[in-house]
Amino acid sequence: MLPEVWVLGLERALVDRQVTDGRMTDTLIARIRKLAEENPDAHLLFTSTRPLGEVYGTLLQALGHAFLASGKVAIAYDRGAGVFIPGPVTRKIQRFAALDARLLAVFEEARRGLFECCDMELGWSCLTYHLAGYEFSLGVRPNAPEDTEEAREVTEKAIPFLIRLIAQSALDQLPGPKATASPADEAAKLQRRATQELLFDGLVESLLNESPELAGVLEKPEEVYLHPPEWLQIDLSFTPGRETTLRAKQLDLVGAFTDACDHWGLKRPKAHVVGAARHDLALIQALQSSGEVHAACPENAEPEVRAWIETHGGTVYPRGFPEKALDLGPMSTP
Repeated sequence: MLPEVWVLGLERALVDRQVTDGRMTDTLIARIRKLAEENPDAHLLFTSTRPLGEVYGTLLQALGHAFLASGKVAIAYDRGAGVFIPGPVTRKIQRFAALDARLLAVFEEARRGLFECCDMELGWSCLTYHLAGYEFSLGVRPNAPEDTEEAREVTEKAIPFLIRLIAQSALDQLPGPKATASPADEAAKLQRRATQELLFDGLVESLLNESPELAGVLEKPEEVYLHPPEWLQIDLSFTPGRETTLRAKQLDLVGAFTDACDHWGLKRPKAHVVGAARHDLALIQALQSSGEVHAACPENAEPEVRAWIETHGGTVYPRGFPEKALDLGPMSTP
């Protein structure tokens, strides 16, 4: 039986910045159209790390309005922060709206203080970087050309800086002195500074546990005395020379997939997932533990992703031939 849901990751999987010039190839577009025509029960969930406006524009240009508005197409944008379902009755699910109000307040406070902190702590002017943040994230992108030494320096320095800024912005949501304390209260200042450093260590440890490869740019604390509260769970997206972003960990593709399937009325559907990054792998593993799934990735996928897919009998296709991502091998079951 063919998959009921096809999860099609765009960046690095079906769209390659270098080989396909960041576009969906004509061969891939034709293959997707053929898939939908020959399998009328198939549902397509396109996933992207980009904002909705950007990814919808890409798909609209490639596939057209009629295709996208069939009622069987959904878009998980911003790496699962929201789901958009075009069609006769358009629906937009802003998943970040359900986040804890304290976490949203932390990101709001951090965005408000970003430019001043960049200037005071890093000596960066607005010519060095630009903000890439939303209600649920905080990021920095270099203004220098991508992948240059200057751009890599910005994205690397931004990692501990953004974590410290989140720790500082979270202080008013934790027990202890608030920012409204008297400026003359030195004890309150010292306590806030100490709490910020302890929380910084806790956030660093949490991120390193999730992503050990960050050890090259983050120093693991010797002891952690303050672990982040449950509501302050963040994830780091780091692409050297391109972008560094902290975001709410609760916003992932697993939840986006569930929301799309609920809209379609599908329960534990068979799925085919195409992806190249760690967040794609998290979805694949979640689906494998609860149902039937097949997975595919390009040969240049993140090593952890490729290794898992090869081990579990998935498809590894040559870079520059994204249409081969839709080929099915043996379905893997738990």
